[in-house]
Amino acid sequence: MKTVIIHGQNHKGSTCNIARELAEKIGGELTEFFLPRDFGEFCAGCTICFKESETKCPHYQKLSPITAAIDEADVIILASPVYVYHATGQMKAFLDHYGWRWLIHRPEERMFKKQGVCISTAAGGGMKSTNKDMYHSLFFWGTAKIYKFGIGVAAIDWQSVSEKKKKKIDKATDSIARKIKKKYGRVKPGLKTKGWFFVMRLVQRSGWNEADVHVYEMGVIRIRNDLDLSADDALTRLDSSEEGIYCCLHSRSVRSRVLHEEEREELALKTLLDEVTELTDVDSVESGLLLQHGLLTHQENAISWDI
Repeated sequence: MKTVIIHGQNHKGSTCNIARELAEKIGGELTEFFLPRDFGEFCAGCTICFKESETKCPHYQKLSPITAAIDEADVIILASPVYVYHATGQMKAFLDHYGWRWLIHRPEERMFKKQGVCISTAAGGGMKSTNKDMYHSLFFWGTAKIYKFGIGVAAIDWQSVSEKKKKKIDKATDSIARKIKKKYGRVKPGLKTKGWFFVMRLVQRSGWNEADVHVYEMGVIRIRNDLDLSADDALTRLDSSEEGIYCCLHSRSVRSRVLHEEEREELALKTLLDEVTELTDVDSVESGLLLQHGLLTHQENAISWDI
């Protein structure tokens, strides 16, 4: 198993030690990067990564080794101490450079089989909001499973952390490492990730951003779209498959099928449509989608996920 840690600071304090402790328990090959030592540039806001290609970013070459390590890793650990109730500035600057990888743009298919961990520490509080800063990027990259761990260590360096706190940390990292190893090689995206992916694909099919449409339509991310099938024919074909969640629709009627090995996730996607409409400001999303039992459906399409 390969693990990469992105440290949101240069010094090796409590957050760094906890991240390394977890990586050691996971085992396998470890790669580490420290910010801003290994990457400290700020996003220029030129939007060229969105409109044309990430390779045209002025910082692309310097960021490439970290991107490669993320792509090769099975587990991604984002570790940041709390700075004024949020992730460090250097962590934020780093994550800003991957906006083009979010589900709305050009997600990397390999992310759908990875696990991620957000780790934060503080002398006092702010761990929840700090982990949320990092979680958003991991989630919208498409990371299949994400864990969060934050703790107030009541100290400004690792040596000053009490033994009681260290035992609590040890127990927590044991638990996360055990879960990661159990899921290794068979982790799959949850319904919420699939729902967002599907909605973003619908947005891109309208030609919202040409650079992104190419990725979705040319099969960089595997999607099967049987537009010419009748509803019954499409359902027959989907019924013979063993993969994922499938929805089949035709005009004036909606038919849905769930073919999932484990119906373990009954995620409440009730707010997803509102969130997407708010984020994208695309009226067609609201008129063209239905939330039905946690599934997203779209008229006049027979669509199947294979992520």
